[in-house]
Amino acid sequence: MKKTNLQFKTYNLHFPIPAKQAKGFTLLELLLVMFIIGLSAALSIPVVGSSIDSLKIKSAAKNLSTILKHARNTAIAEKQPYTVQIKPQENMVFLAPFLKPESKKEMKLSEKAKIAKVTRFNDPAELEEKTITFYPRGNSSGGSIIIHDTNDSPAYIINIEPSTARVKVERM
Repeated sequence: MKKTNLQFKTYNLHFPIPAKQAKGFTLLELLLVMFIIGLSAALSIPVVGSSIDSLKIKSAAKNLSTILKHARNTAIAEKQPYTVQIKPQENMVFLAPFLKPESKKEMKLSEKAKIAKVTRFNDPAELEEKTITFYPRGNSSGGSIIIHDTNDSPAYIINIEPSTARVKVERM
C-alpha cells in the first residue's frame, strides 16, 4: 500500500492568526462601503423623482393629444362636428358632439401638469371659451395648448393645424 503525506494545518487558539491567513473584512471597511452606498442612494433619489414627474407631464400631454386626435377621427367618422372644451382651472378636458353638448366625456390631467394657455391659430390672444372644434371634413378651428409643470415652467406645446386638424406634441 502506498503512503500519502497528508498535512493538516492546526492553529493554536491562544495565539493570533497571521495576517496573511486571516479572512474577512474589518469593521472600518464595512462602514466605508455602507457610507458609499448610502451616499449614492441619497444623490440618486432626487434625480429619479424628477424624472418620474417629467414622465407624468409627458403622459398628460400625450393623453391630451390622444383626446384631440380622437375628436378629429370621430368628427370625420360620424360626419358631425366635435368640440374639445378645456378648463384650465380644473385641469379638465371635455369631449362632446357639437350638436349634443350634454353627452360629453371628460378627462382630468395629472396633478403634475397643468394647462396654462389655449390660443387659436394665428391669434395670439388667450381664449376665454377654450374650445377647439373639429369638423367632418377633417379640418378644425386650430390652435395651441401649452402645458406647464408644477413649477410653472413651460413643458409641452400641443399644436392643432386648422386645415388638416393634425395634432403635434412638442417639448418646449
